[in-house]
Amino acid sequence: MAGRVASLLLVLLATATPLSARQSDEELRRKIDSLAPLIVEAEAAARAAVEAQQMEKMGEGAVPVDTFGVGPLLVVARREQRGLATAIFSEALESFGPWLDESRVIGDALVAFQWARELVPITLEDEHRRVESTFFRSRAEIVENARHAVGSMLTADLAGSPTAGWFAGPVAEPLEPSRVYRLLASLPAEINQRCLGEGGVACWTALGLDADDWQMDEWYSDDQRRDFAVQLARFFERIDRPIPLGERAVADCVDGGSIAACDQVLRQRGSGRTYAPLHRGDARPAMVYLAMQAGGDGAWARMLQMGEAAPGDALRYASGLSSEELGDLWHAWVLAQRPEVQAGLGVGSLFTLLWILAFAGLAMRSSRWRLG
Repeated sequence: MAGRVASLLLVLLATATPLSARQSDEELRRKIDSLAPLIVEAEAAARAAVEAQQMEKMGEGAVPVDTFGVGPLLVVARREQRGLATAIFSEALESFGPWLDESRVIGDALVAFQWARELVPITLEDEHRRVESTFFRSRAEIVENARHAVGSMLTADLAGSPTAGWFAGPVAEPLEPSRVYRLLASLPAEINQRCLGEGGVACWTALGLDADDWQMDEWYSDDQRRDFAVQLARFFERIDRPIPLGERAVADCVDGGSIAACDQVLRQRGSGRTYAPLHRGDARPAMVYLAMQAGGDGAWARMLQMGEAAPGDALRYASGLSSEELGDLWHAWVLAQRPEVQAGLGVGSLFTLLWILAFAGLAMRSSRWRLG
């Protein structure tokens, strides 16, 4: 549309001012230049008209929304889903204690909610989270998403603090708690096995709380650290790159088996966080959540007061528990997430066995396979 306006102006200029001996090319260029602002203005007006038309169409198809409170949350939802949103978030908030009211971010943020066949735009300018999905997700999944949104707002309270850097996840019970047990049980770290058997301080150590930059000798046995270093050296050898670890240390580790040399190799290739056995997944966020639940009223406010404190100090202060007590609390929770393994034959296995026996019986009746 804007292009047609500009072309029309130029045509009118050309027809209204025919060339003559008295009119030079320079004068014509000046007239064209004088029309440039009009062309820009016409293009802007055309764009504005198109945008207004689009906004009008969006307005015609927009659905009304309500803003309302659910506990400490401020939720924005389609008007016809207000009751549904209230039920979903009420259920999600049941897993949090009264300390949730102490969050700074939750008091200021909005949560957009939709669970419908088709989603519609819900525009929010302020700080917000979204819990939106079509009907292919189950109600249980939507509740879990709501819990995750609340937990992420709690994490935002701690942004930039050492504790937030340590656990890096939502402050909420994990969506799939059994994964934490599988992570603890499957990783080869010696400290993980001690944690499973002993709980307490062993679990506190496995989670890397009160850890300095290097805690490999507490997490892994000498043999495990030696294996890590040898694998690292062989990796550089396979990719045909110089080993930036010091030839002497690598030789003493790989060929001589020196654990001190192997530790030196590992130190040069990463910090303690690089090798920490439980620094990924939901293990650490679960500890923060459990500590807050144990601390009850005022726990989150105390957590916020700790600011730049180390994660271990912050959790002890906020919960009011010792390192050993928190380790035992986490240990008991993890063991409760152990997947159930049923011994014996399941229905499927039993049917398979019956079919095998039936075919074996038929085969034995055949003269070709008959015994005796």
